[in-house]
Amino acid sequence: TFPTLKPLGRYTIHSEGPTNALVEVAVSPGADTPSQILRFRLVRTPNRYWRATELTNLKDLLLALHELEKKRLEVANEPIRQRIQQAIRVVKATTVQGLNESGTSKDAIVVVTFTNAAQQPIQGLTEKVPINRTNGVKLREAQFRDLGEIPPGETQERLWGLGLNLFDELDRELYAIKPSNLAVGVEVTEVVFADGRSLKFAETLKEAEAMKAQTAQAPQPPVALPAEEPSAQSETVGSQSPRKICPVGGEAYEASRQRCPFHGVELQPESTQLADTL
Repeated sequence: TFPTLKPLGRYTIHSEGPTNALVEVAVSPGADTPSQILRFRLVRTPNRYWRATELTNLKDLLLALHELEKKRLEVANEPIRQRIQQAIRVVKATTVQGLNESGTSKDAIVVVTFTNAAQQPIQGLTEKVPINRTNGVKLREAQFRDLGEIPPGETQERLWGLGLNLFDELDRELYAIKPSNLAVGVEVTEVVFADGRSLKFAETLKEAEAMKAQTAQAPQPPVALPAEEPSAQSETVGSQSPRKICPVGGEAYEASRQRCPFHGVELQPESTQLADTL
């Protein structure tokens, strides 16, 4: 979709003769976003009106706005990224030469070792895997979805084929590169837990804002209050642990207490009091 650009009221006109001009207009793509310059060409018509005929920097402007949105989305996803990294750890990532799943064609296999650092099983992962040369040249970025369970504290290995087409020159080059000359990055973008909860990157700024608002409106967990020392009356009703009874007032206390705090007499086991009563 084309971004909404709001004019900021600042413009510059560069005259290119009596019938041509280039206009630079400062526009704002949105809040918290640096202003951009939109350039368009004007042509004067025979009836003395000026008509816009070309947006000269539209492509560059859209690329710049895309990069800005990408950076803002990375910032917005940072809290989720940290929680995902706390739940699942990437121990090792590399590639090996092998065959595709059907065993009919050569393929490069991505091998990743994960450790579940969460306190419950992980039932699904989605990963973004950029593959570059060690000198930084980007070769490919793949995305994988894995539904194998990883129990808490367990380390497991996952293998995914890149699906190379060896009739393609770039894919043949990638297949032939030694693993030691490749840098394989792994970023987990979604974790699905056994209880149905999940941690997932937002894909758009609008989605990130909605997730942030939903988190802010979510009810906070109840605060655990310090346990109060039970009174004599509360201990008398419903207690299932061994107790001692005051022979004077009949109050019940925990078995570790020796004397009644109210009457000062020595407490007796509840079984003894019951036998005396019977």
